[in-house]
Parts: sequence; structure tokens; C-alpha cells
Amino acid sequence: MRIHLQGSGALAVFLHIASLPWKIFGAMIPPTVFGGGWVTFSGALLEIALLTIFIADMANLMGCAMQLKVRIFRLGCHAIPPPPSPFPPPPPQLPSHTLTNT
Repeated sequence: MRIHLQGSGALAVFLHIASLPWKIFGAMIPPTVFGGGWVTFSGALLEIALLTIFIADMANLMGCAMQLKVRIFRLGCHAIPPPPSPFPPPPPQLPSHTLTNT
């Protein structure tokens, strides 16, 4: 089998081969003509769930290879705090009974 690679750089060939499993995995989602799009929606959710399970399993394997406790590794990888908000916090709300004049 001869592959025509004329005009393609080594990086382009490597990236194509490296991304091929992801392309095949994404191509397994059925088209939207089936079931009014519900089959596509369900298939996409299923693939997202499978990908999440795969990533979590790889994270656990990496933690085992680094001989870390599962709790410590999950805190380090999955519980990264969000960046600080550029907006100031809202002012505190007064209790409702102080707003009425009765």
C-alpha cells in the first residue's frame, strides 16, 4: 500500500495520524435525519460520557504510576480553583423587614 504524501510536511502527516482515532470516534455519531435529531443527541451524549470515563481512567492510571493517593491526585487534577472574577462582588442584601415602613 502506497500513500501519496507529496506536498505534505512531516508535521501534517504526524498530526493526521495522531488525530485519526478521534476522527473515527466522532464519525460514529449518527446524522440528524434519524429520529428528528434525538438519535444524534443521544449518541453525542453517549460519546461524551465514554470520553469522560476514558479520561478519568487515564488520570487514575497516571496517579497510580506516580504512586499518589487517589484523593490527592483528584484534588490536584480535577479541583483546580477558578480564576478570580474581574467584577466586584454584589452588595449585601438587606433583610426584607427593614425595607417596609409599616
